[in-house]
Amino acid sequence: MKKLNFLLVLMLSLFIASCGNSGKGGNGESDGEIKLKVDADLGELGEFLSADDEAVIKLEEAEEDGEQGYLITSSLGVDVEKAVASDFSFGLEAKILDKSHIVIADFPSFDIESKNDFDNEDYTNVLYPGEKWAIVKEFIKKDDWDKEKQEMWEKIKKEGAYIRIEPNYSGTAKFVAYKGAKDSSSDEISSEENDEDEISDASESDSEDWDALLESYEEYVDKYISYMKKAAKGDMNALSEYPALLEKAQEFNEKMQNAQGVMSSSQWSRYIKITNKMTKAAQEMSN
Repeated sequence: MKKLNFLLVLMLSLFIASCGNSGKGGNGESDGEIKLKVDADLGELGEFLSADDEAVIKLEEAEEDGEQGYLITSSLGVDVEKAVASDFSFGLEAKILDKSHIVIADFPSFDIESKNDFDNEDYTNVLYPGEKWAIVKEFIKKDDWDKEKQEMWEKIKKEGAYIRIEPNYSGTAKFVAYKGAKDSSSDEISSEENDEDEISDASESDSEDWDALLESYEEYVDKYISYMKKAAKGDMNALSEYPALLEKAQEFNEKMQNAQGVMSSSQWSRYIKITNKMTKAAQEMSN
């Protein structure tokens, strides 16, 4: 019975992990997601922050501004240990490597949201301590998705093993310890700028209350993880929870299919973080 429970857990894990990832590649087959080990070369920036050792990249069909195409997304956890300022915006260039650490493809740059301190002479971009997300979200029109791009994606799926990251403008960008004020809403960003950000996020959210949906999704994932733990221990009562969990998973799947290109970057980052929490728990249970 424990083996049966594990199979149910595995089936549900695969289903939920694919929520919002029902897009297909150019060959008509589901591309799913690719998990890569991170090969970080942060140089001077490494004195101030570190990155997670794994990243997931995804390719999905999507629509943006009425155009059909493909959306490349990824997120990478970043831990900023000391406040740092730079003369360039913070971001990470990326390349895909095979098992021999040979570069096989370029990848879009990861963006890390930072704050501005225009009184800090040349070093106006600031990252404050704490956990951040480096995000990739790049839309490519279907007409621009040619055979070469599809072949490259297939090669990444087949041979990709590592993703190498290094600071944008490597060799040009400079990083210094930031000694300014602590991160706060009083001095870093004016109330007018904050209002503009809120308006922008609201417009991107469309008619769906994505924040409320993400809150509900996280509650569901926490419940799902609890179910996995009980099922793995052979709890017979856990089996009775499966139909309701599966029904709820289908509900989230339908709603999240409309999320691509609509949720704000911060909302999308939270969605990926929640999904990764569920996937990580499923992997730990399977070991």
